[in-house]
Amino acid sequence: MEEEMEEEMEEEMEEGKKGKKKDKQKQDKQKQEQEKQEEPNEPTAQLESEQNTDPQQLQDGDLPPNTVTLSTAAAIGATDEPTTVPPSPQTPEESTIDLSRARGPCSGDPCPLPPMNANATANSNATTPFRLCRNSRGICGAGPAYCNALSTWTPFCHDCSVDSPNGCPTFGCDDCRADSQRCVGNRNGINPIDDDACDACAAGQTYWPCDVKGSEGCWCWDTALPRVEPSPPSGLPLAEDYAIHDADADAIGRGVCGRDDDQDVLFPPRAFELLAPRASPPFTYRGFCEAVDDYNSRHAEKAFLMGPRERRLDELAAFLGSASHDTDAFRTSREYLACGDRVERTLERRRELGGGGGGDDKIDDDEETEWYCMPCAPDHYDYTTQTCALSMLDNDQSYYGYCQPFTAPPDGCPCDYVKEVESSGPLEGRMRANDIFFGRGSIHLSHNFNYIRASTTMTGSEDTFCAHPELLATVESWAWGVG
Repeated sequence: MEEEMEEEMEEEMEEGKKGKKKDKQKQDKQKQEQEKQEEPNEPTAQLESEQNTDPQQLQDGDLPPNTVTLSTAAAIGATDEPTTVPPSPQTPEESTIDLSRARGPCSGDPCPLPPMNANATANSNATTPFRLCRNSRGICGAGPAYCNALSTWTPFCHDCSVDSPNGCPTFGCDDCRADSQRCVGNRNGINPIDDDACDACAAGQTYWPCDVKGSEGCWCWDTALPRVEPSPPSGLPLAEDYAIHDADADAIGRGVCGRDDDQDVLFPPRAFELLAPRASPPFTYRGFCEAVDDYNSRHAEKAFLMGPRERRLDELAAFLGSASHDTDAFRTSREYLACGDRVERTLERRRELGGGGGGDDKIDDDEETEWYCMPCAPDHYDYTTQTCALSMLDNDQSYYGYCQPFTAPPDGCPCDYVKEVESSGPLEGRMRANDIFFGRGSIHLSHNFNYIRASTTMTGSEDTFCAHPELLATVESWAWGVG
C-alpha cells in the first residue's frame, strides 16, 4: 500500500512539472486567441452535460486527474444516521451556460448600465462601472448568466479586488490610511467587537482590541463599498493556476468549476453527478458554481482557491462531505425533524394598484406559495415516509426551537414562539416555515442570531433572511453559499 502511495506521489510530481510548462503555453495561446477575436464566439460549452449519462455507470477513473472523486468526498461525509428516504424526483433540466464565454461586464442589452464606482476619481482602476449585477434569482455575478431582462444593478454586487483601490479587506488596520477607509470591529466573531473600540487601531494603538490577532480582531473597511466582514485567513497564497483563468474571469465558478474535458478544473460537472446522483433542487451544479463566485467576489480569502492544488482538493472534499451529511446526500435543504413533514399551499393575494378613486381602483390578483411544517420529536418521525405521527404543536403547544426572543437586530432576527396555524383542517399541527429559523442550507444554518449575520454578509440586508428564511432552502446559490 505504501509503494502504491509513493508511485502516485511520483506521478503527481511529474504531472506538476509538466503542468507548469503547459501553463505558459496556455496563457500564450489564450492571448493570441483574444487578439484574433473581435466578437465573442457562440457558446461552445455547457455548464451541465448534454448527455443523459447514468451516474451509476461513471467511475472515478473517468474523471480528469486531481479532481474531487466520489470516494474522497463520500468517505468524509459517511454517517450512521438513517438516510432511508424515498428517491427524490429528477432535477429539472437547467438552462445551459457557456463557461468559457460567459464574460462580463453586464453592460449590454437588456441590462441597463450600472452605476459608476464611487472610487472612480481616486483610482484609475475604478473608472469603469461595477462589474456585477443581480439576476432574477437574487444572485450577484457577471456575464450572460447573470445579465438578463430581470437583472437589477445594486452596489452590493461588487468585486472587492476590482471595485476598491484598496483591494479586498483583511483583518488588521496597520494599512488603514485612505480617506474612505475606517478601522471597524468584527461583528461575526465569537466575541463581537464594537466599531468605536477599533477607531484607535489605525493610529497605532497596540492594546485591546488592536492586539487581537486572526479573525477575531479589527479590520479595515472601505466605506465606498458595502460592509462585508473578511473571512478567517488561512495564511496560504492564492492558487497559481487562478491566473490562468483570467481570460475567463467572468465564467461561473472561476477557478473551481468548468468543463469535464478541462484538466485545470477542480470540480467538473461529472464529479458532481458521481457524488450526488439523486441530488434535488436547490442543490445543483450551477448553484454551487454561482455560490463560489458570490463568495469570492467579496473576500480576499477565496473559497477552494488558496494554496497548492492538493490542499484545495482536501478543502473541497471536506466541504462536500459535510454538506452531503447535512443534506442527506443533497436531497433535502431543510432539517428533517423541524420540517421534514411539510405541505405547500398557494395563497391568493389581492393588491390595490391605485386609481382615481370612485371605484376606479385596480386590483391585482397574485399568488404566493408558502410551506408549512409539522415539527416532530425523533420518536414520532418516520424517515422512510417523511411523516410525523404526532406534532409538537398538538394540544395548543408552542414551538420553542431556534428562537431567542429577547434578541433584536442587529444581534438577531425578530422571532417569537409559534403555535399551529390551524386547530383543525389541512394545516392542523403545522407552523409557517418562514416563522422558524431551523437548519437550512448545504451546511445547516440555524437560530435567529445566525440568520441575521448570514443575511447581512450574503445579501447586504438584515431583512432578506430574517423576513424570508426559506430563501436559504430554495435559492440555489444561497443554499450552497450559506455553508
